[in-house]
Amino acid sequence: MANGGKEGGMAPSPEGYARPYSSSIDEAVRTETERKIEAALQWEDVEGDIHTPVFQVLSMNAGHAVESMLSGEPYVVHRANEDNNVSSIVLRLSGGQNSVLLTGDAEKPTWAHIIATQKLLEIRSIERDLKTDYVLLSHHGSGSNGATSREFLELFQPKSCFLSVGRHMRYHHPAQATIDSVLSLQSLFHTNSHSVSYFSKKDQKDTHKHKRRHTRRALFSTLNSGHIHLDLNTDTVLTSQVKKDTYTEEEDLSGGGGGGGIASVLKFEPDYSKVYILPKTKMQEAIKEIVGGLLTPKTNITLWRKTQSGKNKMTQLDHYAQSHGDEDPDVQLHLLLDEAENRLYFLEEIDTDEEEEAERGEKSPPPAESGSGGGDGSQVSVESKTE
Repeated sequence: MANGGKEGGMAPSPEGYARPYSSSIDEAVRTETERKIEAALQWEDVEGDIHTPVFQVLSMNAGHAVESMLSGEPYVVHRANEDNNVSSIVLRLSGGQNSVLLTGDAEKPTWAHIIATQKLLEIRSIERDLKTDYVLLSHHGSGSNGATSREFLELFQPKSCFLSVGRHMRYHHPAQATIDSVLSLQSLFHTNSHSVSYFSKKDQKDTHKHKRRHTRRALFSTLNSGHIHLDLNTDTVLTSQVKKDTYTEEEDLSGGGGGGGIASVLKFEPDYSKVYILPKTKMQEAIKEIVGGLLTPKTNITLWRKTQSGKNKMTQLDHYAQSHGDEDPDVQLHLLLDEAENRLYFLEEIDTDEEEEAERGEKSPPPAESGSGGGDGSQVSVESKTE
């Protein structure tokens, strides 16, 4: 259990690391530092509050390994796994009606440490219910190193999951595999329609495409839903969703001859939470400077202009790319220029594959009363304030 999740024993490293830890370790054998950590996590009692929140450390220092713990002899701890993410602190907070899991950048060996501890408790006939209502997904939804494994999701059976994500992350988080895995959970509640952004891998060259999917399952991202607030006493998720519009560019694939038709429609949503305000007199110079700061050998940029002929229509204005041979760019950015308002917005492509959406069971369920469970159509209430 305490080998750092690394096969073949321990790697040579300096001594003096803290041992793998969880709150399930008996208080009598805790170190002084471990006792201080537990004391710091204790919630101050509030007069008249019968639901005092409780913190549990499910895993800490899972990448460290204990060499010897013989009775009466001091033990030596080594760093067995060089990946710092493995040693992330995983906290479970429970209080009121609900609970929330904070995962840091935990990876597969971290979850293995938690599962091994759970099995040890079962052997000792000690009950510990890990089922958790709200889960903050590990490592911004990374698809690597088992950060969001199926085994982990089934262990905690969340009814709502959350992603802490920045805009256009160069590490391509969250991954499509993570989104697919979470949205297939039977425990996940249904809610109102909203969007979740992610990266899909286009080919074996590690090329990615930034996309957005609409869903009615309880998976939320800070990028799309803004600030997210949880109430441990009710089944309510409060979000400050940003304003949403859909812009389209219609492409004529008729070959240029008469009598053709509109065959392909590209759809995007502007990110109104981040905007460049352009000077009226030097707009083109400002755009050139912005694009220059965003452009890299692995990034292509398409500049669109908002048209005045129709609502939420746009036409391609320019395309920027640095020379990178035959390799496709890792990231394709889209920018929308609103000349009337002197503003430049980032655009995100909307995933409109209805067949893919239906296969994942994301269609709106029949109205159901809020209650326990998830896959049976139970709902979590989402209150949104549009900015």
